[in-house]
Amino acid sequence: LSTFDDLYRAFLASDTTVSETKDLPAQFETCIGRVESQGLIRRLSFGNLVLLQPELLDAYAAALVNAVRDEPDGLGSIQEEKVRACDFAMPKDERLADKEQERLLSIAMVEDLLRYEIALREHGEDGQYLVFPAQSTRENPDLPDPEGKAVMFGFEGPVQNIYAALAVRLSHSGVFKKKELWKNAVTYTTKVGATCGMFLRNIGEGRGELTLFFDKSASEETRLNFEDYIELHLQRRALPESIIRRRIFVCGNCGEPLTQGQATRRKERGYNWIDCPVCGERISLLDREERLTAARSSRVLEMDRAADSQRDRSAAQSIVQGKQETKDFDVFLCHNGKNK
Repeated sequence: LSTFDDLYRAFLASDTTVSETKDLPAQFETCIGRVESQGLIRRLSFGNLVLLQPELLDAYAAALVNAVRDEPDGLGSIQEEKVRACDFAMPKDERLADKEQERLLSIAMVEDLLRYEIALREHGEDGQYLVFPAQSTRENPDLPDPEGKAVMFGFEGPVQNIYAALAVRLSHSGVFKKKELWKNAVTYTTKVGATCGMFLRNIGEGRGELTLFFDKSASEETRLNFEDYIELHLQRRALPESIIRRRIFVCGNCGEPLTQGQATRRKERGYNWIDCPVCGERISLLDREERLTAARSSRVLEMDRAADSQRDRSAAQSIVQGKQETKDFDVFLCHNGKNK
């Protein structure tokens, strides 16, 4: 790590034929920006610092993710203070020898993890935690066949990245609050106490399936908002032409699921219902907007904006931590006009 000013002074002191002019600092800064755009260096968002070996951020982040995954409780979380102190397993020869620089690097790493929605920050009784949705190893005995499953999405792309960012953004949406985190599964609660959840099946070779499930107290509007937000996320992060949606029809009385063939052939005959083959209860075959009489609201876009805002606030908190560490203070001065 070096400050921009130190780099500029080193440039002036080097064996160059460039003479210092009033425009040279701006030209040097432009050059630094172009070198950064090639991924060769990285300017941090605090302290006017430049990281001359940006691969160090990847090395520390990879070590942190491995440490979280290896935690015996399987919760996929770690105290943020431990992260800032670099108190996690990492090969000694990959660590920075300078502990102060290592601490600054860890702050920049946390900012990246939050900004790229790999992790989310949560408050616990003993301080702040970083939660990694894709790193929980706790097994849920009800999976992969959860009660109340309703919709399945198939998709292609970077499966774990898509899933992790989706889990974080749902937590930041202002509508759904994270309840439980499991291996490849997350459940959320709403303000009225309903539970929604998703389960990821990583098929391999860049293919995945997300199964959405709900408890009986989840309203049609809640279900639709949850499903629509997930579909919006997949359209942005997965290969759009690969997304396949399938409605799962289940008897509300005995829980017997229908096969896709039964539902399709019944609807082809012009029926929007079918009798359960087990208990005889009528099962509705209406799907999505057909189940709601009101038009879809703009709630999903509001959730998206809320997720963006919370992501930016979380990253900004890390920037402030870095500014405090480097004494890089933003100062605002004002005075009463009468005192001029």
